[in-house]
Amino acid sequence: MWAPQVARFAGALQVTTVDLPGHGSRADERFSLDGARQIVADELIRDTHRPVVLIGLSLGGYVAMAVAGRYPQLTAGLVLSGCSIDYSQGRYRLLTRVTRLAVALWPKPALNALQTRALRRTYPAYAQTIIDGGLSWAGLRDSVAPLAGTDWRSVMDTYPHPVLVVTGENDRRNCAQQDDQVRRLRNGRARVMAGAGHLCNLDQPAQFSQLVYSFAQQLANDPYRFSAG
Repeated sequence: MWAPQVARFAGALQVTTVDLPGHGSRADERFSLDGARQIVADELIRDTHRPVVLIGLSLGGYVAMAVAGRYPQLTAGLVLSGCSIDYSQGRYRLLTRVTRLAVALWPKPALNALQTRALRRTYPAYAQTIIDGGLSWAGLRDSVAPLAGTDWRSVMDTYPHPVLVVTGENDRRNCAQQDDQVRRLRNGRARVMAGAGHLCNLDQPAQFSQLVYSFAQQLANDPYRFSAG
């Protein structure tokens, strides 16, 4: 799912992509928020000698927040996308239960067929790469309970570094919560990407990549100043 960004940053930035438990090369592992947080933190410690810009989209965004809240010293800043909803609150908590039940009851071949058709229709340039990486229904099933069981309003309360929140304008649920998420951050800015949906890094890959690149360059030049640019 990060193929266009990996290609865009080649030779310009050091890039590491990490499979979460229940996904990709870790498809046989059960997802837990603690386990995912530790896998990402260990990767940051092993592969870098200085704080990095950590990017997370959707479930990856919630994991990125969990990492930053526990280990703020490992990051210079965050780019978060599609993770403005606090699933521990009200109707969104109910939505996680419905999602878990639906994934448990639907036949997996039917789910795979639906997802494959949707990916090929919407993201023809990247669909096969994503499909080859594995569609993880077990990972989705196991992730919804931790999302509902975490008080996301407090996870980032003390995070001191800049945060760029990027949301596709057609990702309406996250757009509706984006401003509230940014208000709770000590040093956050928001950007809404026109014509993009939930997977805005694939909907508008050049624009998304440029936002990330500019953010990283700003932090490299002056880590104490932040402008969304």
